[in-house]
Amino acid sequence: AIPVDTFKPVIEKVSANGNYDTAYMGVFGYDNSLKNIGNASNGFYVQSVAKDSVSEKAGIHQGDVIISIAGKPIELARDLKIALYEHNVGDEVEVVVKRDGEIKVINVKLEKHPYSYSAKQLNETNL
Repeated sequence: AIPVDTFKPVIEKVSANGNYDTAYMGVFGYDNSLKNIGNASNGFYVQSVAKDSVSEKAGIHQGDVIISIAGKPIELARDLKIALYEHNVGDEVEVVVKRDGEIKVINVKLEKHPYSYSAKQLNETNL
């Protein structure tokens, strides 16, 4: 079961606008507590960064641990997903990462998820 609070920002945007584009950073990973890198047990461990993604261009690296986005703490991978749902494509967010024991602040301009589809596109493809 997925908590309704996870999708609440999406539901609100669909109700207001009739559609929703998923904001995307281009990072893949998991809860840092599973990896327990360095002294940080919370956060999102970046296993890989998509080639040519906004995160790669901004300087997020494999092995970084994302600990906050736009001032919101990231304790689990779920928190990262919720933070992205709360933002729009084109928003610039401050991403705080822990890298090699140091804290780095990186600004990332969110882009549209490459696999997003509008309701119109879904109807046109008869899916």
